[in-house]
Amino acid sequence: MLSSLSARPDEGLKASNQLFNREPGLRYFVEKRMVSEAEPLAEQEYLKDPDAVWTFVSQILLKALQGKHRQAQSAIPAILAKERRYRGYHHDTYNIARIYALGGSVTEAVKWLRTTVTEGFPHYPLFARDTFLDPIREDAGYKQFLSEMKIRWEAYKRAAGQPNTQQLVRTGVAVGPA
Repeated sequence: MLSSLSARPDEGLKASNQLFNREPGLRYFVEKRMVSEAEPLAEQEYLKDPDAVWTFVSQILLKALQGKHRQAQSAIPAILAKERRYRGYHHDTYNIARIYALGGSVTEAVKWLRTTVTEGFPHYPLFARDTFLDPIREDAGYKQFLSEMKIRWEAYKRAAGQPNTQQLVRTGVAVGPA
């Protein structure tokens, strides 16, 4: 799980295989941009639990990966209408930022990245490495956001005295190597 939250799906798959004997799942295929493999899994997950926001978000993210940016972005109000604040809300806001970024909508992407941080997910290493954010990476607004996040991440590390992963998890800080 930690590897997939650090934009390292292959490492996550390897760990999942070793620890749980699991094959690649929906998250892996989405992160690898393997849309044809992810689509049937996203549909299965949605049919199993249509009230789970993340299953709907996965389908919309796949549309963005297919280049259907207008359709994906127009579905964001439906995501928010289904949304109930819960412990994983910041993951949904992060995926909304990714949907906007894939479509090149910098202002909206950065707005939702900031919401993600406010909601408890200030994960600089992920923001710095996530290829879904590549379409906005050269924008000054995104660069400013990333610079702020790097400073914040470094402050976390200094305050914690370069803690190990377990220490960061206990304090609620999302982890992943830089």
